[in-house]
Amino acid sequence: MSTQLETASEDFLAPPKPSSTGNTSWQRPVLGGGFIFLFLLTWELFSRQGLIDVKFGSAPTLVVVALARLLSDPGFWEHLQSTATGFFIGWGASVIAAVSLGVAMGWYRLLRDTLEPFFSAVYAIPRSALIPLLLIWFGFGLSYKVAIVAMLAFFPLLISTIAGIRGTDITLIRMAQSFGANDRQLLWAVALPAAVPFILTGMRQSAALGMVSIIVGELFSSSSGLGYLISTAAQTFQTDRVFAVLVVLSVLGLSLNESLLWIESRLVRWQHRR
Repeated sequence: MSTQLETASEDFLAPPKPSSTGNTSWQRPVLGGGFIFLFLLTWELFSRQGLIDVKFGSAPTLVVVALARLLSDPGFWEHLQSTATGFFIGWGASVIAAVSLGVAMGWYRLLRDTLEPFFSAVYAIPRSALIPLLLIWFGFGLSYKVAIVAMLAFFPLLISTIAGIRGTDITLIRMAQSFGANDRQLLWAVALPAAVPFILTGMRQSAALGMVSIIVGELFSSSSGLGYLISTAAQTFQTDRVFAVLVVLSVLGLSLNESLLWIESRLVRWQHRR
């Protein structure tokens, strides 16, 4: 009995054995692609059987036709450029501001204690409630789009950067101090590299929120952009056109996210990915 208990205990405490299935890099594209195909097939069948009213739910084949017409329309590319310009300028400005301020607030406690109450109060305000103020300040043009993207994309990245700097391993700091590193060297050689994973994760979160914010802003108060296309199509019950624009937004968002993941995999090689 004792031998059996010892064997069971050893099996329980032993580290898990690596999977013998080999390389599983195929799983994400194959399983993910298969699920998307199954979803589209089900949607198409339900539409053809009348279980989904195509006037409100459309169908994949109708969306493909609408997407082809959309891409062949020269005006669509002007709207895409309007959205992309506002997004990248606003997101770029928020990345520069959030990372710079986040590093400073994470490293210098006096600055953090001074600014954190203000940013916490602003962050608690629903961002949609600030849209009327942004319209008053910036009007309906590019400045308005840049402002709304920068406003929503700023806070997630700021919070992630502060957390990354503050979460620096104290053992690394003390080791660097033992070699005579000063405060500036500790920040640039120890804390900042340790915060890179947090910063990159915050960048992906801020990019997603920035994309949402510019579309919402264009839906309510704009005369150009992809959000404006969605609004005008919805008003005339062109459901297939609405879905076509959503497909474009999905591709753009997925491409940006995958690009940031690729950058993260190159900059943070030491992290183990499942």
